[in-house]
Amino acid sequence: KKTVDWLNNQLPEEPLPEHIAEAIKGASFSPPDSMEYTYKNGLSYIIFGESYLSEEEDLSSSNDKKNLLNSSQSSVPTIVKNKEVLLLGPVCEDWSYNDTIFTDLRADFQSKGFTVTYLDAGGGKVTHKPVRYDEDEKMYEYSCIIDPNATHLVRPDDFKNLDQYGVIYINAHGDIRFDPDLGANRMYIQACPYYVDTEGNIDGDLKAFIDSDPDKLYYKIGVIPFRPYKNKPTYYTCYYNSVLLTEKFYDEYIRPKDFSGSIVYLNGCYMWNMHEDFDVFSNAKVFVGTNDAIILNEMQLYSYYFFSKMLADTPMSARDAYNKTINYYSLHDIGSTIFIDTGPSDENDSTYLPGYVTVTVHRK
Repeated sequence: KKTVDWLNNQLPEEPLPEHIAEAIKGASFSPPDSMEYTYKNGLSYIIFGESYLSEEEDLSSSNDKKNLLNSSQSSVPTIVKNKEVLLLGPVCEDWSYNDTIFTDLRADFQSKGFTVTYLDAGGGKVTHKPVRYDEDEKMYEYSCIIDPNATHLVRPDDFKNLDQYGVIYINAHGDIRFDPDLGANRMYIQACPYYVDTEGNIDGDLKAFIDSDPDKLYYKIGVIPFRPYKNKPTYYTCYYNSVLLTEKFYDEYIRPKDFSGSIVYLNGCYMWNMHEDFDVFSNAKVFVGTNDAIILNEMQLYSYYFFSKMLADTPMSARDAYNKTINYYSLHDIGSTIFIDTGPSDENDSTYLPGYVTVTVHRK
């Protein structure tokens, strides 16, 4: 009963912390020992005492409540900070699963009441055109010509304010390589292709970003080996130029930001390695990333499966959705796989997306 009074901010001597007061709508007590508390977004939790349920009773059989807490999880159920979703896709290869993320997953989020910002370079927005044979790279260089009518194009500036979103998904090429000048490894994350128009002139918005950094501290131009849309010779015989974000960009625009209320999913080569070795999104509530060199297209499908489980009518927590994805596709049996970080002692295992559902917890 005292906990209910506290959640209702009725204990002047023990005021609610600000972050709880902003989130909690109210709490109620049902004798002899049951309490329910509700968030302002509609998510509620019911905690039953021993007089209501025996330890052997299966909560999932309840007809009027959905048990969303996996019994193997010890963390307290929680949600991401808002229903704002960001989908970024700098990859411009014409791959089969692009639409799975930027069309299907976007629609899935929107159908559940989420606001989705989606910016990508796929879906026919970019056409590749051969430019020259590069003797140094021993590959054919292709330009990335943007459709003048294309909308929702991703650019480097779109990576500057990621912390405003509750869900962040980035499908991009990544790399970790040794820098002889530094004497150590450097990390790079693709921001967008090097966009040009039909005359070969750089895209105006991209040019503004590049001109703002004459010393190239925040980016570098790197080559992305690929198969062109139409002409598909042996893999890695062609490349396109791309803008790659450096650690300096990360230190300036990402590292200082607070992601403790966000799920961050990075799909691309070495993304988990960057999280582990370079503290990329180290303060995220939940971080999911792919390790080493991966088959980027196929891993997009696994991304969709993960989020679809969290968005289901009976939604899963981040940890359960991850386990389901890993086990269903037997990802630990292949070279490329996905890893998850839910904070110290896995404290954020039971993270859910915001929604109008009820979590029932049996106190043992």
